[in-house]
Amino acid sequence: AVVSTQSGHYGRGVDQLTDDITNLDETLAVCQVHSEQLSIYCNDCKTVICSNCALFESDHVNHDLSSLKSVCRNYRREVNELKEMIQASQEKIVRSQHILRRSFHNYTKEKEQCFQQMVPSF
Repeated sequence: AVVSTQSGHYGRGVDQLTDDITNLDETLAVCQVHSEQLSIYCNDCKTVICSNCALFESDHVNHDLSSLKSVCRNYRREVNELKEMIQASQEKIVRSQHILRRSFHNYTKEKEQCFQQMVPSF
């Protein structure tokens, strides 16, 4: 789907290319204007464009452009880093839960022992 960006240019938003990014070697979307594969990412407009849009359309003149493949590679790397951070956090949470359960069990056991010691004195 073609979208209008904040700057008023047209193209596909990068969030709409999630499936295309994961299947980058497969057929990507095609430019609505030039019928060419979308292969360039305009960092200024935050949209994916074809090489003809980059070269011949005034919308992207003097814009910061990147290869879609490099943007996808960076995106994958960031996603993998976030995934590793989440997994590490989950492991910490599980360890903390075990510590809390053990502490609670010990507390309950000590409380019961104290109560048992107090009961015979009454």
